[in-house]
Amino acid sequence: MQLDQLMQNPQPLQLTAAAWTQAAAEDWQSYHLTDYSAHLRLLTIDELTELLPVLHLHQITCTENIMPLWTNGHSDYIGVYVSGTLQGKICYLDHEESDLSPVFRTVHSFLTAVQQHPDTYWEELPHDYPSDRSLSEQQQNEDIACIHQLLTQLEQQQLDDQERCMLLYSVMALTPYTHLDSLMPYLEDDDMYVQERACAILGHHCYVPAQPALEKVAQHGMHNGQLAAKIALSRIQKWKHQNRSQQELD
Repeated sequence: MQLDQLMQNPQPLQLTAAAWTQAAAEDWQSYHLTDYSAHLRLLTIDELTELLPVLHLHQITCTENIMPLWTNGHSDYIGVYVSGTLQGKICYLDHEESDLSPVFRTVHSFLTAVQQHPDTYWEELPHDYPSDRSLSEQQQNEDIACIHQLLTQLEQQQLDDQERCMLLYSVMALTPYTHLDSLMPYLEDDDMYVQERACAILGHHCYVPAQPALEKVAQHGMHNGQLAAKIALSRIQKWKHQNRSQQELD
């Protein structure tokens, strides 16, 4: 993978836009992908050169480690964390929503998803994060190590509310099923977006032990949290019903 090789550079952010776009193009072609596979195309050198200063000016400091390389042509981008704790992971940069949490574990897993689903819109591709329950031990250990580093950043750096929110989004996305209890305190977070995301992640995993806490948020949480908690509870109830039906069939 050419992009992986560039990320081994001691200062990947100092590399030119030409180097990044060429590496992305070579990797894209090596998977036999074309423009608008998954309704995406590669950014040109000029587009990337113009985008980077704008991205870093108007977004939060978390974007400094991200290299946007693909676009859907509607001001949305897919980028690679080329340095930092999340190096190598893929995130979406949606112009309507601030969320920089990783979606794919590696460039390889992203390109494989595009290759296998070339007619699927990029936001509907099967993701690595939030993860399912079939993680290998190595993958789980890698994710937990990333979480610990992100939490250390939260403790040691002075962050504004948006930066804190973005880091916690990544923490929650990376959290494997076996460690979901660690997200329970965020159901009582003072930031309504953090509370909302905690509900969404626990609901995504159909995490039954969270049901009583989600019921409390659905009744007394902040507006965003209440709606997200109700959706999460609905997912959990549906999962429980399906699980009971399967057990009866067995």
